[in-house]
Amino acid sequence: MTADGDLLLDGSYNQQPLASTPRETTVIRTPEGLDLELQLAGLGSRFGAALVDFLIQTVMMIAAFIAFGVTGAMSNGDLGLLFWGFASLTVTLILLGYPILFETLNNGQSPGKRIFNLRVLGPDGQPVTFWRSTTRNIARVVDFLPANYLVGLVAILVSGENRRVGDLMADTLVCVDRTTVERPSLPPMATAPGWDATAVTAEEVQAIRAFLERRPQLHFDRRRDLAARLAARIRNKIPESSSYQDEAVLELVLAEKLSRDF
Repeated sequence: MTADGDLLLDGSYNQQPLASTPRETTVIRTPEGLDLELQLAGLGSRFGAALVDFLIQTVMMIAAFIAFGVTGAMSNGDLGLLFWGFASLTVTLILLGYPILFETLNNGQSPGKRIFNLRVLGPDGQPVTFWRSTTRNIARVVDFLPANYLVGLVAILVSGENRRVGDLMADTLVCVDRTTVERPSLPPMATAPGWDATAVTAEEVQAIRAFLERRPQLHFDRRRDLAARLAARIRNKIPESSSYQDEAVLELVLAEKLSRDF
């Protein structure tokens, strides 16, 4: 391994863990062809996120039982039983629908995962889809067996990528969300050039940002190679950038994306 480590195209270091240590990162290939290193969520942060979500769900279920229960108690006969049936249905929807709703509509983050800076991703590094989220959350029944998530805990410890049974069935990963990492400081001359950068993807912006942040620590040849590879991708999408040097292209396109509140 070189002094600056094995740097991936997304600018992150790919230092392979020893066989005897738990795996903390994984590398995936995005649809744009970038090798993206992701930090896997640890057992502690996953437990903390699950506890927060469970507490929120508990409050919601108590509120549902109080609302339907009071109404049911004030009703007679079949109408009262109907309200208790609604209460049971609502609890089921809260237990199952809560995680699916948030993971699908909030880019893989439930409130608990957001607090602990975690995100559920698909196999290509994109936010989890509705069907994958549904699969992984229905499979919680298996993870819970025989009690207290014992099967899920064992699966996380032995799966190699910290996946419980639901993640294995849905082909999902729970990773540390790096979109909230502080952005690198741009050089003073890197002002938005007014380019149309809409074709530049989020993954490419993440790769550019990581490179610009770490380039002072890179060996000259490695730095030049990465800059050339990233800039080539940008030039294919922004012809106006062809007259600029590689690192200037990266600085300018990032400045353009940031100026538009990327």
